[in-house]
Amino acid sequence: MIKYGRLLYLILLFSFTLPGADLVKDDQVNVCIVLEKNPPPPLQLAAEEIALYFRKITGREIHPSDRYTTDKCYTITLAVKNDPALGNEGYRIKGTPQGVTVAGNTPRAVLYGTYAFIEEFFGVRWLAPGDLYEYVPCRKNLSLPDNIERMAKPEFSVRMVKFSSCNWNSDLKDSWKFLIRNRWQVKGNYRTRNAYGRGFAADYDRMDVFYDGGGHCLLNLVPDKLFEKHPEYFALVKGKRIRQTDSKGRHLSQPCTSNPEVIKLAAAGIIEYFTQAPPNSSYLIGNNDIQVWCECRNCAALDTPEERAENKVSTRFFIFINEVIKIVRQKHPAARIYAWGYQNYRFAPLGVSPDRSLRINLCDHQRCYRHSLLDKSCEQNDIFRDMFMSWRNYDLPVTERGYQEILLRSGYFYLPIEKVIADDIAYFKKIGVDGYEYITFPPDGT
Repeated sequence: MIKYGRLLYLILLFSFTLPGADLVKDDQVNVCIVLEKNPPPPLQLAAEEIALYFRKITGREIHPSDRYTTDKCYTITLAVKNDPALGNEGYRIKGTPQGVTVAGNTPRAVLYGTYAFIEEFFGVRWLAPGDLYEYVPCRKNLSLPDNIERMAKPEFSVRMVKFSSCNWNSDLKDSWKFLIRNRWQVKGNYRTRNAYGRGFAADYDRMDVFYDGGGHCLLNLVPDKLFEKHPEYFALVKGKRIRQTDSKGRHLSQPCTSNPEVIKLAAAGIIEYFTQAPPNSSYLIGNNDIQVWCECRNCAALDTPEERAENKVSTRFFIFINEVIKIVRQKHPAARIYAWGYQNYRFAPLGVSPDRSLRINLCDHQRCYRHSLLDKSCEQNDIFRDMFMSWRNYDLPVTERGYQEILLRSGYFYLPIEKVIADDIAYFKKIGVDGYEYITFPPDGT
């Protein structure tokens, strides 16, 4: 939380105009926003956000244009440029007495740079989702320094808040805006992209949303309707083949992951997903949400002795995932595919190397949130430190999949874990974890 003294400092700091180029002085507006012709949607949003906050601060209007004369006004130029130092989401802000340029290698990077510009040079702060929780200074005059040189790129390639599934039946525009304005990534489902009409889809495009599919996906890839004709596709449990769900839809088991036809079915479903989904989509391969696995001879033979003794199935499941990916890559060689490290396969496998193209979403449910993972005095978190370290042998990108929403479901009204989260992020940077995905309830969700 921002302390009152710090907030007062920010208000005082941004109540004064900076010396340099005058954007507004003595009621005269001397600035224009410059875009390329037919700019991509994120740049359109970036220009609109500059205009929005310019109006909120000064009460004056400016409009984006793809035509300008530099001697007529100070220019704010938004541009996608090739800059190898920036990566996919880094940005550069460079200003002279004639104008400032916000540039990046991708439209999303330019959007992030625009919000950094609005934050630093307009003095705006977004403290929580919704207009009530933003700070916008009011100024009669507005100036920028004559010379500006800023460059930044994210420390982590994945920085996401994913909203709990019970809040997906509303459009969450305030929460999405809050995330993108603070340079987090926005994650959505492409099937809901058109659920709220054309404007909703446009918002997805303008925020350059990441689309994801999959999750607890095996029962969709190998549906129970095949059980009567092909019981061999399903788990052998205590000598009997069983379905994956009961009559109420509750998960009962996994399919038989060593069966070649199950591998083909799973691959076909993922191929169909990537054929229909937008280009920036990913697919997450995870088990049905229960720790019941097939006990047939072929499946059991894939478990290492160490895993068998501890009821772990990491090796058998990643053998399955590797075979599925091999087929998917024939149709979609560049597809972004994730795999959970979850339940009894969240420790790295001992008998197989996971496919090199995978990203691992490592789930740390049942951890202690009173202590950071950085705090080695917490014995409860020893297992999770070991879990993260077990994946370092494979040199794969790893994302932490947090479970902060469990605290709310458990009946807590508020648990102060901001310091824990900050220390966790420092710990992830230290051990080479490449991202984090937090799950929570958005305030504008229903």
